[in-house]
This record gives sequence, structure tokens and C-alpha cells, in this order.
Amino acid sequence: MAQWESRQTQDPQVLERALESAQKAVALNDAFPWVHNLLAKIYLRKMQYEQAIAEAKRAIALDPNNVEHSALLTASYLAQWESLQTQDRKMLERALEGAQKMIALSESQPWAHSLLARVYLWKKQHAQAIAEAERTIALDPNNADHYAVLSYILSYAGQPEKALTMVEQAVRQQAQPPGWYFAGLGFAYSSLRRDEEAIAAYEKALAVDPSFLQSHLALAFLYSEVAREAEARAELTTYQTQNPKVSLAFLQQVIPYKDPANVDRMLANLRKAGLK
Repeated sequence: MAQWESRQTQDPQVLERALESAQKAVALNDAFPWVHNLLAKIYLRKMQYEQAIAEAKRAIALDPNNVEHSALLTASYLAQWESLQTQDRKMLERALEGAQKMIALSESQPWAHSLLARVYLWKKQHAQAIAEAERTIALDPNNADHYAVLSYILSYAGQPEKALTMVEQAVRQQAQPPGWYFAGLGFAYSSLRRDEEAIAAYEKALAVDPSFLQSHLALAFLYSEVAREAEARAELTTYQTQNPKVSLAFLQQVIPYKDPANVDRMLANLRKAGLK
């Protein structure tokens, strides 16, 4: 696996060099599907989801029977929804359709079950999400990502103690855990109302991966909750600079907590931080 392709890669210069090389390759041969696949992966890692979707579609058009291109398109649809960068619910439905097709083609592929688990979470089907995430771990028990994904699902589903156990296991399995693991740790702590530990974990997430935008929104919520108002407003401003369309009304509709009281808690603190 190339360095830029690893989910642990945090160096933006590595990604920029990879993007430049892939763009040169496309200029030399636009009809080679794997170059577009490569571009889609880079854009996905850079969180430029519209570009990732476009390149994955080009790869499919050139090589329609290759399951990896379809999986990449599905992952791009889902990541755009998870990042709150789109309010088009068709993205989530397309991700559901894609994940189900992947499983129909090969029941034993853990990444297909992981994608489906994440889709079910955002559709607020928590039991199905947990079952798919557990299936993923059964198929691929040595992959730390799967434990981290299950942790997020359990936190949303109102099982923060189990969530903390899962994300701690994920962190232990990685020599250099990626930033989103620490964000998952922060989420579990926040769900347990251990706010100071949650803040420290989200700050660690940003130190490891400054591009993980959701950590800024989480910190805005947490700083507001512990009456650190100026820091809450600063984190919200940073978040809105890159994702200006997110509103309280949209979050109320889509954030996949099982317990509505957790949604109310989140919205109340983000409102105090200045979100409209």
C-alpha cells in the first residue's frame, strides 16, 4: 500500500505529491481506469468528495465490471454524507445501494459490511449497524479500523462503555493511530459525560490530523458545555469556514443518536457557541 493511501497518512505534502503524479498520469492516458481510481482515492483522503465521486465514476465507465471501482464510489458517497458536506439524501441512498450490491457479490468482504454498518448508522438503524460492524470484525479481527467504526456506532446507540472499550482496543492495535481514532475516543468520553477527557482526546485528534473537520465541531460543543465560550466560538468559526451550510435544523434531522436527549444536548451547546 502506498503511503498516501494509508488512513494513517496525515502529511498533506504526501497527498499533494501523489495528486500531482496522478494528474500527470491522466494527462498521458485518460483511458486507463486505474489512474482514475487512484485519483478518486487521493481525493477521498483529501476529503474532496465531489472530485472523488467524479473520478470513481470515470473509472467505472472505463472498467464497469471491476468491483473495486464501485466500492470506491460507494465509499465516496458515504463519506460526503458523514462529513455533513451534502444535504442531498440521495447520497446516503446511493451508498446503501452500493454497499448491498458489494455484499451480494461477495458476502465475505469485510469492507462491504463496514460500509453497510456506517450507512445503517446514518439511517438511524442502530441494531443493524451494530450487527454489520460486528460481522466486519468477525471477518477481519486484526484490522483496528473495524473496532473504531464499531465504537462510533455504539456511542450513537447509547452504549458508551462498550464504545470506549472498542476504541481503546483500536488505539492499542496501531503503532501510530490516525486522528479519527482519537476523535472516536473523544466521542466515547463525551457520551460518558467525561468532558475534560473528551476535550483532550479531540485536541489530540486535531494534533494528529488537522484536516479532520468534525473534531472542530465536537470541540465547539464540548467547550460550550464546560463554559469555555470563547474557545467554543473559535472552534465553530473554524468549522464553518470549511463547512458553512451546516445548521441546527440540519443537524437535528440527521445526527444519528438513538436517544433524542443527546441530540438536544448537542444542539443546545452548539447554539450557545453561535450556530444558527
